[in-house]
Amino acid sequence: MDTSERISSTFQYVIEGVIRQPGTWILLSILGIGNFLIDVGQKSLVHKYFHGLQLGDPVSLPQSIYPYSLYVVIILIAVGVLLMILQSGYVARIYRGISPAPPVRDMKTLFRDGFILSVIGLGYSVIPVLIGVLTVLLPLQQKIEDFRQISSTSQPLVISPELLQTIGIVIGGFVLSMLLYIILCTISFIGLIRFCRTGSVRSAFEISALLAKIGDIGWVRYLLSLLLLLFLTALFSGGIYLITLVFVIFGIIAEAIIPGINVIMTVIRILVCVFLDVLIVVFNARYLSLLYDAGTESVQEPAISSEAQEFRS
Repeated sequence: MDTSERISSTFQYVIEGVIRQPGTWILLSILGIGNFLIDVGQKSLVHKYFHGLQLGDPVSLPQSIYPYSLYVVIILIAVGVLLMILQSGYVARIYRGISPAPPVRDMKTLFRDGFILSVIGLGYSVIPVLIGVLTVLLPLQQKIEDFRQISSTSQPLVISPELLQTIGIVIGGFVLSMLLYIILCTISFIGLIRFCRTGSVRSAFEISALLAKIGDIGWVRYLLSLLLLLFLTALFSGGIYLITLVFVIFGIIAEAIIPGINVIMTVIRILVCVFLDVLIVVFNARYLSLLYDAGTESVQEPAISSEAQEFRS
């Protein structure tokens, strides 16, 4: 299957399995709300330390529940994580090569699969994150404290060799962590799909086997396919942004005529984003699954255990 056939097949998969199945589309959209809740919760926690807790703009917490605002945010994040894990469980079903797109059911299995898939994804990000924390965040935090102490006195700011060394470490650490993240992210796609096909967590981290799989697909073909997927995702996301921008502009203009309409437009914008974002999630998962299958002829998959058979069912 060449690139054009893969894209065409993926579009057909989304249309037949999601768009023409309203029940599946609605349930997937409900699961997709998890990313929004997590985003709102994270921004609210950051906002809390500067201007007081606020659940996004323009939705604020009522004064009556403000004393419990932190608990509200924690609950939002917890619900968001749960929904995100369930959505990952659905992605795992697509990674297994199930066609057409399966219905959203058996939440217990979805949670199990999504939880394991999320843990594997976090496993691939541990090393870049640690490098970033040790070489970027910690040195910056120390220098910020030093700057605060200097600003509280009349001492002038001096660019010392130690400061230049810290800047060099921060830049080098950032570049290194980003390169490792890109490399591991490139490999992790194959690892995640391999886990879903075999049911073995160990198989997701067998780097030599994953590299052999990519080599079977073809390194140039694989990397160009990922770049194409990145471009298509950015294109779709940009289209969704332009669509939702209409509701933003309309809400701002109509607010002077109909008080409160801006809040209604914000809710509609969020719903539109959620409903359309899940199409991108399914598209990406199916595209990667087909890309993985492009190299199954010459590289033999590991034997599937009885536990793996249960996982794939």
